[in-house]
Amino acid sequence: MAVTRAAALVAAFMMLGACTTALQRASVSYKQSRDEPSLRLINEHLRVGMPRSDVLTLLGPPDYSPTAGQDNSAAASSKDVLVIDYREDDRPTDRVTKIDLIKIAE
Repeated sequence: MAVTRAAALVAAFMMLGACTTALQRASVSYKQSRDEPSLRLINEHLRVGMPRSDVLTLLGPPDYSPTAGQDNSAAASSKDVLVIDYREDDRPTDRVTKIDLIKIAE
């Protein structure tokens, strides 16, 4: 029974490591080339309540901040824009309050 539990723990850590590695690769790739697949993968890992510093570590500096407390990061090869809001009651905070991946029309 101990061997089965140990094997399950090893498998769980391997899967967790694979997810982290994929996210790290996406972060590096997005910062270098602003590619759409990496932006989408990073978006899947963002959560409301996440510290802004963690988001900036994944995405790098935003492409555009239309207002205090909102950052936009865009994919270079598409019209995808990740809009991350850090505002609560129209005041900037240091935590994510809303996340939207949108397509910008021409």
